[in-house]
Amino acid sequence: MFRVIWTVIGIVFVNLVFVLGPFLGLLGLLGAGWICGIAGILSPLIMFVSAIAIPGTFEWFDVFVSIEFCGIGLFISIGMYYATKGVKKGFLRYLEYNAAIVKGGIKRD
Repeated sequence: MFRVIWTVIGIVFVNLVFVLGPFLGLLGLLGAGWICGIAGILSPLIMFVSAIAIPGTFEWFDVFVSIEFCGIGLFISIGMYYATKGVKKGFLRYLEYNAAIVKGGIKRD
């Protein structure tokens, strides 16, 4: 029992010191990617609202650029979907690894 308590204390310390910072950075990167993808997808709508709100600033070039950003936003969102799935899978594997350490070590094949 005493060994398990020290193992848990060690895992908590290692996770707080070495894992939490990169994990929060990775979550920030994922969040920024999703925001960029959604902003790109919504760019034609934003351009349309801007053209209605300020009619003197409409140019056809803006229409084509917003359609291009919409396509880029779709590709970014697809990539972020798979990146999020990968990070989720890796995080769950890391949690299982920590649980295996607490339960009594890792069995090597």
